[in-house]
Parts: sequence; C-alpha cells; structure tokens
Amino acid sequence: MARLTVAALFAAAFGLVAIVLLYEDHQSGEGVVLFAAELIAFYAVGGAIAGLLSAPLFGHGGLSGWVRAIVGGLVVTVLGGMLGGALAATPTMVMNQSLLPLAMGLALGTVSLPLAAPQAPLTVPLWLGVIIAAHVIARAARRRGTLSS
Repeated sequence: MARLTVAALFAAAFGLVAIVLLYEDHQSGEGVVLFAAELIAFYAVGGAIAGLLSAPLFGHGGLSGWVRAIVGGLVVTVLGGMLGGALAATPTMVMNQSLLPLAMGLALGTVSLPLAAPQAPLTVPLWLGVIIAAHVIARAARRRGTLSS
C-alpha cells in the first residue's frame, strides 16, 4: 500500500511539474488544452512508474536511510522525467514515423526538473519537499510493516 502511496505522490508531483513547465511556456490557440492534458498525464504516468520502482529506496532508518532517500530522489527524478518525456514524445514519433522525437523526449525529459529550476525557482524546494515526504511516508509504512524492501 505504501509503495502505491509513494507512486501516487510522485505521479502528482510530476504532473505539477508539467503544469509549471506549461505555465512558463503558455500559449494560446487551438489544441493547446489537449496538448497540456496529454503532457500532464504522460508525466504523471512516468512519475508513478518511477515512484513505484524507486519506492524501496525510501523509508529506511538512520543516516543511511536518508542517503538512500537522496539516491531514490535522484533516481525517481531522472527516471520519471525520462519516462514522461518518452511517453509525451510517442504520439509525435508514431505520426512522423521517426525515432527522433522519442530520443528528444528521453533527453529533454531526463533534465526537465533542472531545466525548470531557473524559470520557476520554487520547483527545487518543492521537489525536495516531495522527496522528504516520500521518505517520511515510506518510513511510517516500514514501521507498520506495510512496505517491503
């Protein structure tokens, strides 16, 4: 249950990051709302998968637990961005019958959070807050015995 909670937390966080990126790049015109909804959904799915896969790194006790949480935060950030970027690029890749959009989605998605930081400085402390929250939630779950290693 706690693994799903950590995954849901990162799904929401990546969805919010997509919203921040879209807000900074706001455009008006036909199709923008659908594009935005797709982008948010793709990044949320990428964040959920990354959160689910990295959940075992969160919630361990002591200093080594915090070190694991930092590593888990880096893993979920890179993996979630990469998956979200790849998913967001898939429709374009299929339409163009080219792997270039997928490669660009993987590359840009991997660095989406660091790229967002200068445009939206609150992104970094909020993201650190999400990582801390994931660790604390997972720690409580480990104490209850509901999170496997």
